[in-house]
Amino acid sequence: MEVGYEELLRYTKDHFIRLARENRFPENDRIPHDRDRCLVCHPEAIKGNSSLFFLDLVVECISERRSKIDEDLIQAIKEELEMNGMDRGVELEGLLEGDQKAFEAWRLWAWNAINTAFEMLSIHGDSAPYLQLEDGFSEEEVDIRLRYLFNKQLSNTAASKK
Repeated sequence: MEVGYEELLRYTKDHFIRLARENRFPENDRIPHDRDRCLVCHPEAIKGNSSLFFLDLVVECISERRSKIDEDLIQAIKEELEMNGMDRGVELEGLLEGDQKAFEAWRLWAWNAINTAFEMLSIHGDSAPYLQLEDGFSEEEVDIRLRYLFNKQLSNTAASKK
């Protein structure tokens, strides 16, 4: 019985989101799974733009791993800033209140998180592509996904305070 495309999408997304939740993304190439149903193992089966498929997949995984704007995320942002030789002066309240400097720091973190996820995804198998945001994605495509990620984290943050 042939599996439909929607089932392949669901399987692939569920598999990688589970890895993100369990913080096992770095070892994704060693996690047993049904390779016949995995679109990362078979990118030739992806309908439409495969690069955008991978971008959407890693953004979803990041939104699961870092689901809200909290002190843990702020610490990750500060570490990213420090690695880039930048001022670590970002505070949770500033990011939640729409401070532009805080948002730009978040954006740097998110950009690098996506590129890191791409690198981890590229080790999944021989057919998994090596992607980076700088290569082949339009500014608009990236901005849409970054806004989506930020808004999802913001929404989850508000929901957790209720």
